[in-house]
Amino acid sequence: MPNNQRRLPLAKPLFQRPSSQDPRRAIGDSGEAKAAAYLKTSVGLKIVETNWECSLGEIDIIARDSHDTIVIVEVKTVTSDEDFGWEAIGPKKRQRLVRLAHCYLKANKLPLETSVRFDAVIVNATTQEVTHEESAFWADDGL
Repeated sequence: MPNNQRRLPLAKPLFQRPSSQDPRRAIGDSGEAKAAAYLKTSVGLKIVETNWECSLGEIDIIARDSHDTIVIVEVKTVTSDEDFGWEAIGPKKRQRLVRLAHCYLKANKLPLETSVRFDAVIVNATTQEVTHEESAFWADDGL
């Protein structure tokens, strides 16, 4: 490379999952597995995929309900009763989940008119309690 040219820094990926050495990842993975089992056995959803990734990020759980609606599930695992998992699913996270849902539909050649629902699940890692919020938000809730 000639002296008058500068090297451009490599772009950071838009999404990077925590390393397998990160203890938060192990807690999160455990919570996601507990949530998937709960949604399958107690709610009756068919789990289609877990930890689906694209360049925009990751969808924790993708499921289908009995009406063939795609259910995008955000899972938050908390470690104490003082943790408020719902608060972590703010407007920016919701916007990202909507974009991820579109990415998933396109990647799987599904019509963009496909019915999609956004649920949330909070798993308390200490008590193992699972709280499911069906239709936690809508794609057009002021996003």
